[in-house]
Amino acid sequence: MQEAELLLDKGALSNNLTQLLTRSKLRKIFPVIKANAYGHGMVWVARQIEKSPALHNIPFFCVARFSEASTLRRENIQHPILILSFYESLAQLDSTFSLKNVEIVLSDAADFAKIIDILKQRISANLDIFSGIHLNINTGMNRLGFSWESVSQKWPFLKTQLGELKKLGVSLTGLMTHFASGEEPIEMFSHLQLSRFKTVFKYFQEHWDAATLGSFPRWIHCENSGALLRGVGDDENWLTACRPGIALWGAYPHKNFRGNMHLEPVMQIRAPLRQMFWSTTGTYVGYSSKFRCDRETLVGTLAIGYADGVPRSLSRTHVNEQADVGFYIEKIKVPVIGIVSMDLLSVDLTDHPLAPTWSEMILKNELPKIWAEWIGPQQSVDCIAQATGTISYEIFCRVGSRLQRREAMPC
Repeated sequence: MQEAELLLDKGALSNNLTQLLTRSKLRKIFPVIKANAYGHGMVWVARQIEKSPALHNIPFFCVARFSEASTLRRENIQHPILILSFYESLAQLDSTFSLKNVEIVLSDAADFAKIIDILKQRISANLDIFSGIHLNINTGMNRLGFSWESVSQKWPFLKTQLGELKKLGVSLTGLMTHFASGEEPIEMFSHLQLSRFKTVFKYFQEHWDAATLGSFPRWIHCENSGALLRGVGDDENWLTACRPGIALWGAYPHKNFRGNMHLEPVMQIRAPLRQMFWSTTGTYVGYSSKFRCDRETLVGTLAIGYADGVPRSLSRTHVNEQADVGFYIEKIKVPVIGIVSMDLLSVDLTDHPLAPTWSEMILKNELPKIWAEWIGPQQSVDCIAQATGTISYEIFCRVGSRLQRREAMPC
């Protein structure tokens, strides 16, 4: 029995990376592959990028946690890693995990104490240490980071702590901030955040003490996919890198960007038919008997469910409206009926042009070989997100780990 599968298009990933590198102009790119590369498979993505001829323009892979960095290293991914969120305790840091070519982001004063403690312990145990640190500046996201307004006030503390790190062999190599709405027009909040970040950058420049702190940070980065496509940093030659995520996978952070760049979907998901049968008028389909057939209905059961990432909110009862998304068979949309369950869901095949052929096969006790597309050429992740009241990021991250993953064959 075939299982639902996730097809990965390495050609599409290569195209998107090339497009983003072209769009970034002279800025380097730090691909954000956290959260299992937004459901695509972090290790697979990292291996594809490591093979890219443009790797020299990709100084780091960005992840969120030590556990993600550890996974990459266990899978022999040797490219430098930037860990964006340093909030795990010392006890969670595996002493066998190599910190070679690993840099981390510090976001508050307490992080300095933690990282200095880690470094001292590792040095005393003759273990390798971080290659560098980046400071996260809060310019308006108000989630993590040193407040941009307090940098001048905290400079004596920052300088002292950075000096201590330098003595231990770790220098400040980057400054970063994160946009709250990078996809919006630049004259809106991103412009204000960029201005605040530039103020901090200039303050660091003016007060930098190379004798104590070493070379000035090389990496100054703030743009996510939305800001990069919007061109927020196009005229800012002091920015040296950007951090695209969602655009790598061929999804757009805003519908207005579709004409700006040709991105190609990396992921397709499809499910096989598990069973097909006629259900008489008045019978119910699925859990809780929420869907009542108002006609003789050709029901198809697909081997996919909410454990694989199909939102349960797509369930259809006999009183609610049908969502704008469903599944596609031979480029024809078929609606979901009944409750989406963990492993299976039902679709209405009655009006499909091939229904008469399938009906004849049922009479012969034959099961048609059918694949139903969930995410793919007929139905983008953006369409699914819009219909379910969420964002493409969440739809990607919902993708279940048990889906059979394989590379798509070139067309």
